[in-house]
Amino acid sequence: MHSSYKCSMRLEVVEISTVSHCTVRCSYCPQAVLSYSHKHDIPAMPFETFKTIADKIYPVCKYLDFSGFTEPFLNPQCVDMILYANTKGFNLRLFTTLAAVSLKNIKRLRGIPFGHFCIHIPTATMNITVDKSYIDKFKWVVQSFDHTFVLLDGPPHPRLIAEFPPLLNYRNNIKVSRAGNIGKGGLSFLSSHHSAGATLSCLRNSYNHPVLMPDGTAALCCQDYGLRHITGNLLHESLDDFFNNSEYKHIINGLSGKLRNEILCNSCEYAVPCE
Repeated sequence: MHSSYKCSMRLEVVEISTVSHCTVRCSYCPQAVLSYSHKHDIPAMPFETFKTIADKIYPVCKYLDFSGFTEPFLNPQCVDMILYANTKGFNLRLFTTLAAVSLKNIKRLRGIPFGHFCIHIPTATMNITVDKSYIDKFKWVVQSFDHTFVLLDGPPHPRLIAEFPPLLNYRNNIKVSRAGNIGKGGLSFLSSHHSAGATLSCLRNSYNHPVLMPDGTAALCCQDYGLRHITGNLLHESLDDFFNNSEYKHIINGLSGKLRNEILCNSCEYAVPCE
């Protein structure tokens, strides 16, 4: 780490929200909270913005996740971003429903060495048209990349089950409340287990894992749909300024028990007491 970084925060992973809002409509995803909190007028990250940020953070940060708060392929330049990041030398991870990307376009990613390629299986309630073109795309991706499946939104779409009977064996993964941003609504969440006054630690080390909005604004982590903790802007700030942001210090104080009620981690299932 650069010797001038005075804060203990690091930039282990950066997640990219390629668009400001998602239209897939997963039932567990608090897009209304994000829409209320994010008022910026840039609906999709421009490629030049992405390129500027990628150039700035490499090699301090070596992992880029195309995930964030939204479906990455809703940005038509997402494939270009992934290809550019690969030429820079980033380790790449992708979490996608495969919505809004054509088979022709996604085939451009052939040979990309993704560290993790996670396919969120569509269900009948999600705003995804599961037709022949989607089936062809799904089949090509499954055959072309080492992948994992995740199912969070009910049983797989009937058309997918008809084409891929093994999907019948998949069950819903455990859901989290996005640090209290989702109302209970009969949903079952991983339970949080905080002790009053205890120092907290993140199971995912997410306080070194910001999520970028299309304008470069950095939210604390992938649970911060309400954008409670803005830790800077990686488009406009130097890395020194970003790493010494006062919001980081506020979060650290909260994790250690001071001002704990003021930080998002206090309501997050991934926050656990330090032993």
